[in-house]
Amino acid sequence: MARVYELLSKANEGEGIDNEIYRAEYFENFPQLVPFSGVRIKMRLSTSGVDDEIIKKVLSDLKDCNIEFTNISNINTPEALIQFDKKGEFYRATINVNGGSGKSIVTNGQIIFKTNEGIGKELALRLFGKGGTVKYEALKPL
Repeated sequence: MARVYELLSKANEGEGIDNEIYRAEYFENFPQLVPFSGVRIKMRLSTSGVDDEIIKKVLSDLKDCNIEFTNISNINTPEALIQFDKKGEFYRATINVNGGSGKSIVTNGQIIFKTNEGIGKELALRLFGKGGTVKYEALKPL
């Protein structure tokens, strides 16, 4: 079903409410496919907790990803909440995402990090249900 909604979304790109419904259904059926499909999902993002320079850079990097963040909430718009906190030199992001119908996509996903390097992109993937280790360390070049 996800692939059908993906194709309908691409065929109706820019067609208004129908396209938003197709994108929302695609997201809810198989969210892990979305970041690699070229379909840009509209998502409402709320953040809370720590708001220092590292977090501001993480959010800036997240907003550079292929997600259309909006403040407008409607029946088709998935909603993401990221709560940041800090203990010592480590930050923790707790991620919750619900589809437009209220279906839970990510529940209390966590990522612990020390620097902002690569975190924005990793958070973007985790908004789409990608798993991963709790403690994140950026890959070093070979």
